[in-house]
Amino acid sequence: MWYQAKVVVPPEAKPISVSDVKAQCRIDHDSEDGYLASLIDAAVSHIETLCMARFAPTTVDIMCDGFSDLLNIPEGPLSSIVSIKYVDISGSEQTVDSSGYVSVISGLDSSVRPVTGARWPEIQDGSRITVRAIVGFENCPPDVAHAMKLIVAHWNENREPVSIGNATTDLPMMVDHLICNYRRYP
Repeated sequence: MWYQAKVVVPPEAKPISVSDVKAQCRIDHDSEDGYLASLIDAAVSHIETLCMARFAPTTVDIMCDGFSDLLNIPEGPLSSIVSIKYVDISGSEQTVDSSGYVSVISGLDSSVRPVTGARWPEIQDGSRITVRAIVGFENCPPDVAHAMKLIVAHWNENREPVSIGNATTDLPMMVDHLICNYRRYP
């Protein structure tokens, strides 16, 4: 079983910027840049949660119960494994030698397996394995970036949860179409 990832090193930059959003929204002043930045954070988080993927390089620690869990890494896309730590049967923390395993990356999905002829070490009962990994797209796909900008523009224009007297739009379906190819299914 995997547990929620902890961000160790956040992305250096967001997948979209305030200037990207201002161009999308046709905003030519700076008075709401802070507000737009908060909407960007929310939109990025929303899309990453929907897709179960990260759209900028991020270093995370993820914990699991056993080495068999490494057959399906829950964060993606995987760039590299930094380390795999575990508690051995004597209670000491150990790091798996990086020459003893290989990352298998297939699009958004990935796994980590011992090299041919090797076995995972034994762990102390009840302990957890911690995988530190760099995950996320090096460059956010344009259709995902556009979906993020659409969400921010919609939230900027519609600041209340209910809009009375206005025509409805089909934003959710459009966003779903833009991000569908980047969804991970565990």
